[in-house]
Amino acid sequence: MPRTQMYAVVSPAEAFQNPYPYVHVNADGTVRELHLTECRYLETLFSPYDGARPRVKNSFGDRDGWGSIEGFCHRSQIPNVLSISAAPTENPNPPMSNADFVAMLRNKGAGFEVIENADGTVTMKRVKKS
Repeated sequence: MPRTQMYAVVSPAEAFQNPYPYVHVNADGTVRELHLTECRYLETLFSPYDGARPRVKNSFGDRDGWGSIEGFCHRSQIPNVLSISAAPTENPNPPMSNADFVAMLRNKGAGFEVIENADGTVTMKRVKKS
């Protein structure tokens, strides 16, 4: 079986660039530098088939499947009229508890029923439209 090639968004050489090559676009369209944990996430090797790999916007205006403008973006794609705020001092994406994860999935309202199983796992079922 062939091995899957692993890729990082930010190469080791790019990781030492100053300023860092990527920034974060907030949900309100403002832009900020990345927290160290976000930089390390972009520098992590992932399979292209891994759903946990970072999603990087192709341009400032790109939106995700929920219509949000939020996400990682290459610094070169940020309009010159926008200023880039400093990185947050605390991790903006701390690990979620199971309860927080289930609440987030339910709040997305993406047509799925979220079922919490007795063993602590979560099952999602697509809700059939009538």
